Amino acid sequence: MSLLFLIGFFFYQGFNKPFILFAGGFYLALLFFFYPVNLTLTAFGFLILGLWQNTGTKLKELNFFEISPKKSFIITIACSLLMVGAILGIYNIVRQYRAELSFLQAIRLYDEQKPDQSLSQVEKTLGIWEKDNYYLTLSKLELLKASEIFQNQETFPTEEQKNILQNLLTQAETSAQFALQFNPKNSQN
Repeated sequence: MSLLFLIGFFFYQGFNKPFILFAGGFYLALLFFFYPVNLTLTAFGFLILGLWQNTGTKLKELNFFEISPKKSFIITIACSLLMVGAILGIYNIVRQYRAELSFLQAIRLYDEQKPDQSLSQVEKTLGIWEKDNYYLTLSKLELLKASEIFQNQETFPTEEQKNILQNLLTQAETSAQFALQFNPKNSQN
């Protein structure tokens, strides 16, 4: 219903605006009927609607030298804080992405039957970004390594093997506790 209203509004005001914007906007409005709504269609529709709306407005010249120094200082500080916030946000997103790539590489190494390299890769991943799933995977890999050592013994374990097993079990428990601290609501932790 709202799209019909939009198309009617296009016809009502469309001929007063440049024809190319009217045609593009009308075409995009029709596409909303015939195609599933996705990000691209919505973005282009929003862009055309904005261009179409702004063609009728008068441009107003803004002179920054006429603004009071107090307002210009506040605007400068606000823009600076926004830039710093954006940089920090992008930095965190890049770190999360790098951690996911590193974790994916650890999973591939494990699939290639390289558990020791996979274990060190998960530890690298935790150095990049800490997440409960990474700690949980680290705990599981340490338990698998301890199980592998225990199964490969034909006789009683030596003192060195006992220490290695004890260290692996302790590290697995510590990793599982970290996973639980990060996300206590996750039932897998």
